[in-house]
Amino acid sequence: MLVRAERPKTIGVRSTSIVALTGCLATLAMFAVTACEKKSAEPKVEGAAPPSSANAEAVDAALPASSARVEIPEVLVRAGAATSVQVAWNAPAGTTLNDDAPFRVRWTRSEGLTEAPPDMKATGGAVKDGMKFSVTPTNATAATLVGEVDLVVCDVETHAVCLPVHRSLELDFFPEKTAAAEVRVSVPLPAAKTR
Repeated sequence: MLVRAERPKTIGVRSTSIVALTGCLATLAMFAVTACEKKSAEPKVEGAAPPSSANAEAVDAALPASSARVEIPEVLVRAGAATSVQVAWNAPAGTTLNDDAPFRVRWTRSEGLTEAPPDMKATGGAVKDGMKFSVTPTNATAATLVGEVDLVVCDVETHAVCLPVHRSLELDFFPEKTAAAEVRVSVPLPAAKTR
């Protein structure tokens, strides 16, 4: 779903307000759509090759515009202690999060963790570089966290093309005594461009 904002003719409203309002309305419409799920230590997008700098364009072409499952398997976390998880956005060149549009994460399932992280609501500007949360595994040998992520991406230059994005995110954690106190994973996002 692509949304194009056009400069108002005579109504006296600034075009940046139209873009922000359009992005917000598109996000609200997106929240009504249901999505799927996914897994990967390097993210796997259902029906696409794993992203890397060499094949970012190929992944972008394979991503559904508004919804995809992303699975991140084999994330090593500290056994019996909290681990900070930093989720970065892997957006193609020329695409960024919309600063003013709503951002939301709702965790829907947690297994093998002492508790699920709190749900998050913010604006794109607050999570432009990613989101951070903490997980603590129980005595289980593996843990899983599943959530729904909603955000809006726009073209960097003009913000004339904005795209609501929904990702069903599944992270599979494996406790290990020697794991780092902080881990970083990335979630691929589509390009905000006309097709």
